[in-house]
Amino acid sequence: MKVNFNLYKTNNIYPAFQSEKSRNKNQVQKPIITDKDKIYFHDYMLAKKLDFKISKKELDNLFQYNSDEFIIRANMLFSDKAGVSEKIAPKLSLQPLPDNMMMGYSPTDNTILINQKNMYLFSEPDKSKQRKVKFIFFAALRHEWQHYLQTMDIYRHKTLGDKAVKYYSQQSTFELLDFSNKIFEKVEENKDKLGIKIDYTKIPLLYRFLEFNNTNRLNKLKKNVRKELGIIEPDSELGKKVELSAKTLLKPHTKGYINHTEEYYDDINEKEARIASYTELFKSFDEISGMQCFIFNRKIIDKMAEEGCII
Repeated sequence: MKVNFNLYKTNNIYPAFQSEKSRNKNQVQKPIITDKDKIYFHDYMLAKKLDFKISKKELDNLFQYNSDEFIIRANMLFSDKAGVSEKIAPKLSLQPLPDNMMMGYSPTDNTILINQKNMYLFSEPDKSKQRKVKFIFFAALRHEWQHYLQTMDIYRHKTLGDKAVKYYSQQSTFELLDFSNKIFEKVEENKDKLGIKIDYTKIPLLYRFLEFNNTNRLNKLKKNVRKELGIIEPDSELGKKVELSAKTLLKPHTKGYINHTEEYYDDINEKEARIASYTELFKSFDEISGMQCFIFNRKIIDKMAEEGCII
């Protein structure tokens, strides 16, 4: 679905915002399309595409749970809506993440990390505030699910899949070695007391062993993802989108990105994940509360679709 912004001249005025006197009844009035409108319409159409279409009944059932049970069931619901089996769905893990991180997706082991420091929020005694907490966790989880889906699309890509396995295998190996080095340092500090001596000549062997295991593990994931979701051809529309996505996903994040600077917010994958999370946040609030506040003014958008602006 594409937005056609060339259908109208820029001197036309959208009828809904005209005064009666300014309207020419003999001429069909059409909307002005500004650059800002283009962004809104693009985001709106993307939001519709990313919508998991979760029903009120499903949300009512989910929101009766709390704490880790709520998160586990939300993850299962997203898995069902995305059409992925337990074999390839992301696992969940409570971790002591940095204060500015509520959750994060780890592509090296296909796991959504949840900041355990925030779990106390579920103990809020006020039911209304507790429900707000659930909305926030629900949206945050959907954000990470979009990063998961972006990563799975790279595995599905006919030519990028192997590159992803190699890159994430190396990243995973470096993470494990970094963890091992910290242990080695502690052992070295207490070697006399422990009576242990580390043979550092074996480190290269350890590296090869870890990388071999990680490569096999990720190749298995790639195989299962392709079996369930299919292969993406490079020359397809989705294939070209995945190639753009891979430019930032298959490279180490800079300090500016990690600290959530402008670089982070301008990243195409982050933009898509934010829209996905906002979509589920506002739509779930709409469904449960009965209010209509879903991101954009849907009546205006629908009207413009009728006018032929969105095709």
